[in-house]
Amino acid sequence: MTILLLWQVAVTGFGVPKVLLPAPSEIWVRLVGGFPTPLWEDFCQTFLKAVLIGYALGCGTGFVVAILVDRVPFLKRGLLPVGNLVSALPSWAWRRSW
Repeated sequence: MTILLLWQVAVTGFGVPKVLLPAPSEIWVRLVGGFPTPLWEDFCQTFLKAVLIGYALGCGTGFVVAILVDRVPFLKRGLLPVGNLVSALPSWAWRRSW
């Protein structure tokens, strides 16, 4: 509670712009008053239209490639060693930032 009071006094006393650091009272008014964009629309756009479709495409593609590598000897000789190498690497070794 003391932190919120100090935050409110500092923001209003020093005239900090709302864009940089809004006062706790302004944040509360915004939370109680609602958001300009309904969160359900954002959820549908992000999760249902992008995440689930991408996940399904990735899983489907991986499954088809795995079946092809298993059934086609040429792909088995070329891609199976790469798959074995990647599966033997620890996850931190191939999750590096570029």
